[in-house]
Amino acid sequence: MLTADQLVTSSNPIFSIEATPTTLIEDEGTITTFTIRLISGSIPSGGVDITIGSGVARSLGQFDILPPAPNAIFTGGRFVRGLTDNSGFVFKVEQNIATISLPIYDDPDLPPSDPNYTINDDIGLVNLTFTLADGTNYDVSPSANSVTLRLADTRTQLPPTSGDDSLVGTSGNDTINGKAGNDTIDGSSGKDYLIGSSGKDYLIGGSGNDRLVGGSGNDTLTGGIGADRFTFNNPNEKTDIITDFSVVDDTIAISNAGFGNQFVSNSSIGASRFFIGSAATTANQRFIYNSTKGFLFYDSDGIGAADPIKIATLSTGLAMTHNDIFVIA
Repeated sequence: MLTADQLVTSSNPIFSIEATPTTLIEDEGTITTFTIRLISGSIPSGGVDITIGSGVARSLGQFDILPPAPNAIFTGGRFVRGLTDNSGFVFKVEQNIATISLPIYDDPDLPPSDPNYTINDDIGLVNLTFTLADGTNYDVSPSANSVTLRLADTRTQLPPTSGDDSLVGTSGNDTINGKAGNDTIDGSSGKDYLIGSSGKDYLIGGSGNDRLVGGSGNDTLTGGIGADRFTFNNPNEKTDIITDFSVVDDTIAISNAGFGNQFVSNSSIGASRFFIGSAATTANQRFIYNSTKGFLFYDSDGIGAADPIKIATLSTGLAMTHNDIFVIA
């Protein structure tokens, strides 16, 4: 590859490559489009054959190239041939801007133990970097010579980021961790385990018996249909809003370790530890549900001097009992 200084004096046409989108989901039938741009010089009569490859054998099989639809679509040039190891292809550029649209191939997701397994059957996330290779009759921009694509079977396989993510589960039993940032996580159907971690998150269980963990931050939790569990690891994770808590179906779970190891694990908190009202009336009461305002408090010493901590906002007027709060290790 030429340096920036060498490109200034090059007599060859100079090309760049880019792609959008760079994240492709099999279940969604995503199509990525490579754009090849002439950034300097001119294209000779008959076009220029360029080579685009990943260096990974048979990786071109991750895309639908040939008919029937969906199949690759080319503008401003034409497909010449695949590379011998099927790691890329040769494309003839005939216009100043050429595009190559590649639909992701919905492979059968064979496990590595299957005798017919290839890289195209990878279950989970696959990263491929396609590079516009140097040529004898063309040059490549050093600042735009490659693109990296992320390919996944489902959106839930994509790793969340430290930013604001929007993650949607599948019809199966998903585990999704939003990590840092203000995330929106929708479990869809299935028995899902949703974790907001830090940030101001919105967790939606959907249908199924789901577990929702807001984590630190003021989160909004919606269980949806099913018997859902809303978990609090300690009383200092700020206040979560539970939009649809059902005393018939749902449970609030607390970590025994996070709440001072003062309960018996794998059971309800006990009748003496719960009270409906505006404030504790005994030294033993720890969880106070204000049914008028819908606030759920944790009080570390009941009628003692410590201030109660509001851990959740529920609907008003719920017929809650101590059995609605379950202790986990």
